[in-house]
Amino acid sequence: MLNSLFSPREKNLFQEGLTLSKLGRYADALSFFDQALELSPDYQEALVNKGKALTNLGRYSDAIKCFDRTLELSPRNIDAWFCKGLALFYQEKYDQAVYYFDNVLSTYPDDVNTWLEKGSALFYQDKYEESIRCFDRVLFLDPGNESARCNREDAMNALEKKSLQ
Repeated sequence: MLNSLFSPREKNLFQEGLTLSKLGRYADALSFFDQALELSPDYQEALVNKGKALTNLGRYSDAIKCFDRTLELSPRNIDAWFCKGLALFYQEKYDQAVYYFDNVLSTYPDDVNTWLEKGSALFYQDKYEESIRCFDRVLFLDPGNESARCNREDAMNALEKKSLQ
């Protein structure tokens, strides 16, 4: 794991940031991720988790910069692909978000969360049939997934309403 390449100081700063993030203290976590990144600018786990904290603070453009830097260092970093897709989704850039979700699914075709987010992005683009297929995939992989069930129902209703117009 890349984490083993970093000093105990960098790892401790990263771990403190991670702990604060898990507690929902995203603004506090940022300072620890920043300190770790000052010592090691290429610390991918710190970059991704800084991006996640920024996303949770609604600072999507800043988060995307973290994910882009991670992808420069490691083009197949699946976590960065997914998180960038989420940040784009929150910016209502749904077509771009789908692109990033599709990249995740090309490596992990059974990732329930990615299918769920892709389905939501397609729904917001009024691509109801594609959205339903995504939610169906989630329900195939996780039959008890209530979010997929509700989202599928919403997409079916929207599709029916659209066909009546």
